[in-house]
Amino acid sequence: MRFFLRHQPENMTLVVLSRNLPQLGIANLRVRDQLLEIGSQQLAFTHQEAKQFFDCRLTSPIEADDSSRLCDDVAGWATALQLIALSARQNNSSAQHSARRLAGINASHLSDYLVDEVLDNVDARTRNFLLKSSLLRSMNDALIVRVTGEENGQMQLEEIERQGLFLQRMDDSGEWFRYHPLFGSFLRQRCQWELAVELPEIHRAAAESWMAQGFPSEAIHHALAAGDAKMLRDILLNHAWGMFNHSELGLLEQSLAALPWSNLLENPRLILLQAWLMQSQHRYSEVNTLLARAEQEMSVEMDTAMHGDFNALRAQVAINDGDQDEAERLSMVALEELPLANYYSRIVATSVHGEVLHCKGS
Repeated sequence: MRFFLRHQPENMTLVVLSRNLPQLGIANLRVRDQLLEIGSQQLAFTHQEAKQFFDCRLTSPIEADDSSRLCDDVAGWATALQLIALSARQNNSSAQHSARRLAGINASHLSDYLVDEVLDNVDARTRNFLLKSSLLRSMNDALIVRVTGEENGQMQLEEIERQGLFLQRMDDSGEWFRYHPLFGSFLRQRCQWELAVELPEIHRAAAESWMAQGFPSEAIHHALAAGDAKMLRDILLNHAWGMFNHSELGLLEQSLAALPWSNLLENPRLILLQAWLMQSQHRYSEVNTLLARAEQEMSVEMDTAMHGDFNALRAQVAINDGDQDEAERLSMVALEELPLANYYSRIVATSVHGEVLHCKGS
């Protein structure tokens, strides 16, 4: 076939259909602009095409916004859209309901399709690679090497892409990859079944690799999945305040909730962080309750600076509650306790004190 491609007549057009990228030496054709490649991204349905598809397949019409959302949920994958339509018709349900079932990988049609057409057609090594790497929401060479134990992660990723196994490039350089959302969800479900014993260790490896590359938020997701409280605590102690300043509040709240209370007591700065999260959600009464409980139950006495941090936050809560006198008292106490290096808490206390003076007309 390689010889034929190099010597085919100029007036002949050859069409090759393949799920995998065929090893036909087509790079030369690509360079000479004699090759037209149509891949998964070009085959993905647009919003308009998805609307036309559902209009032809469903007995009742679907709104354009709904069809666009379904199209985005499956990244335009025609097979998934067909399964949504089939499920809706067979179960006499709405397309949205069928899509929710499909997105949760509860639809047996999708699972059967991917098992029959993909997993059962790859060798054991590739299957193991797919399952382990699916735990990564995005991946590059270093992550793959650490998580799967394979050498030359970039080469492995490019081979998976060549085989047409639903792997998508995330950048022009081809450094970062991710699985198609539905295929990734399917693989993670299979991984839960087939590699249950190995899961905690795989997640720990992923967390360590993400940390080595400077992505604490991704590392936290894996530390949570591994159920590793010590790893989670260490990540939070080093990176939580930066995440707080970048408004990653939901992930922080989930992480702190996963830590035992004893871990928080041993690390008052994490208690302070939890209290600031409550303050940001206007849960003022809970802030004072949390701080008072922590001070009462700590086995060692807090240093003066930490007391200052607590009192600066209490002052902020007091002014938010409209208690000007208490806010003024607490802000002054905090400023006396806080060293100059505690910039954030000193700014809070100074701001509260200034607001009190403004309210009192001083």
